[in-house]
Amino acid sequence: MQTPFRLRLPHHLLLLCAAYVAYLFRGWTWEENFIHNVLKVFPALPPVDPIRGRDVAVQVDYLAGATRNMEVLMGRAPGFLMQYTAGPEIAAASFGPAATKVVRINATTSSSGDAPPMTCTCPHDAGTDDTLPLVLYFHSGGMIVGSVDAELHYARYIAREASAVVCSVKYRKAPAHRLSDVLEDVVGASAALLGSSSSTLGADLVRSLGIGGIDTSRAATFGISAGGYLAAMVPRHLAAMRQEEKDSSDLVAAIRVQISMAPMVRPLADTPSMVEHFHDAPDWSGDHNTYAWSALLARDRDGDGTQACDWQANLMADLPKKESGTTAAALPPAYVVTATKDILRDEGRAYAEQLRSAGRLIEHVEYNTNHGGLFPELSRRGPADQALSRAVQVLSDRLNGGQYVVE
Repeated sequence: MQTPFRLRLPHHLLLLCAAYVAYLFRGWTWEENFIHNVLKVFPALPPVDPIRGRDVAVQVDYLAGATRNMEVLMGRAPGFLMQYTAGPEIAAASFGPAATKVVRINATTSSSGDAPPMTCTCPHDAGTDDTLPLVLYFHSGGMIVGSVDAELHYARYIAREASAVVCSVKYRKAPAHRLSDVLEDVVGASAALLGSSSSTLGADLVRSLGIGGIDTSRAATFGISAGGYLAAMVPRHLAAMRQEEKDSSDLVAAIRVQISMAPMVRPLADTPSMVEHFHDAPDWSGDHNTYAWSALLARDRDGDGTQACDWQANLMADLPKKESGTTAAALPPAYVVTATKDILRDEGRAYAEQLRSAGRLIEHVEYNTNHGGLFPELSRRGPADQALSRAVQVLSDRLNGGQYVVE
């Protein structure tokens, strides 16, 4: 009796065929193809040397491509892949029955004019009987790449774990815009949200999310890398505005905690960790960092370099003083995370020590990883799981009157 003929194909050939079929029938363009983006981007950012000295439009287009790739790789990954790379807890906040609610808004207030677009999310089971605290989330990317959509899954995870409304701000980026534009966006959006309890913005947001209200007296800022820098800068600017009596007297006091993970701290730092890891960083290198700060500070103000030392750009610079006091005492307590093999390690450590000396540090935690090791997808989870979950726990406890106290 003859055995029936069976076609046997190597496993790798079957996988290639499946990838090609997915490419054809899902309607992806080449730039949006997930397989292409994994091969091109994961885990490193593209080098910036090809665009140095080029026309600004060329630089913007190149970096916009990197941002699109980050969105496909991270924020728009299918559920099964996000579960593998970012972990089941983060994936569950974006997929399935426990996925959080999401609304996209354009905020307009009488005091601040047009605020930048924001995407807000809250727990799936929050209802009209629930009044939730507010978290202001700022995405990473050195203020040159990245987007709300690339890190929306983090915001959704925070919303679910902390039982909060988490709003991610879409801010302008260099090199098309300067640092002053970035700060104008994040400070303006934060002021609009923190003052939203009595505004049309707040009413519209509450209605869209289907909740009872937002308790803006229980607020926090949260970010990784450039987001960690912005999470620290927003309270500083609000505190300075309060001293100048610009209608922000209650806003900074509402921020109960600032979470800064692997933050950029000051422009063009030349610390030992920057020198040591300048070229060997597999994700955010010294080259990326130098390019980002140069683009952010170019032609800002007088163009004489003084902004790099100004409190409005440098987290290590003293805040403006008034009479015998300083606005540092008004800053919210901070939780700072650094990474041992990160170019930003030493400036993060110095920033944490400055906060400790001012009595504004909750805790400084360092993980034995590189910069990308604090992003679940880039580290294949690893230390990032512990770092992110612990930061969110501190956030939740501070928002709800928990155990974490200032050192």
